[in-house]
Amino acid sequence: MKLIILFIALCPIAAFSQTKSYGTLRPLFVSYSNEDASYGGVFSTGVRGKDASIGIGVGGIKFPHVSTVYVPVFGEFSFFVDRIKDAGPFFNFQAGYGFFSDGNVSGGLFVHPNAGFLIDCGSGVRLLITGGYISSDFKVKALYPYDNSTSYSSHGFTLSIGVML
Repeated sequence: MKLIILFIALCPIAAFSQTKSYGTLRPLFVSYSNEDASYGGVFSTGVRGKDASIGIGVGGIKFPHVSTVYVPVFGEFSFFVDRIKDAGPFFNFQAGYGFFSDGNVSGGLFVHPNAGFLIDCGSGVRLLITGGYISSDFKVKALYPYDNSTSYSSHGFTLSIGVML
């Protein structure tokens, strides 16, 4: 339901801007300060203007201490300097909600601001190299009546190399 509301909110923005669509695919390496490194990736799509874009996306992050994959669904806003011919700075902010398929783990807030460079490879393909911060919240439910639920808030740094089409 939240994803449908987000999509409805994005439609007027797309209608009033002279834009073209984009898609990004970025594998992520995540180094969390309080646990072992995680890995995953994100895919996003949306509409792109001259210097900015807005879109939606989905990803997957595998935490070492949880048996299932954390699946964030997010909205994103990006700003880039498109006037530079071959390369330029890239700023991106993603926020949404992360889900788990395991019935004993419930999701929570997902936030991922990041920055880096866009490198034009020709034919509309751009290489993305970014670094950023990530925050992923989730809660592990009590397995026994005498246990309490445990909430986790994982924070760390990301490194990503991907493509924008």
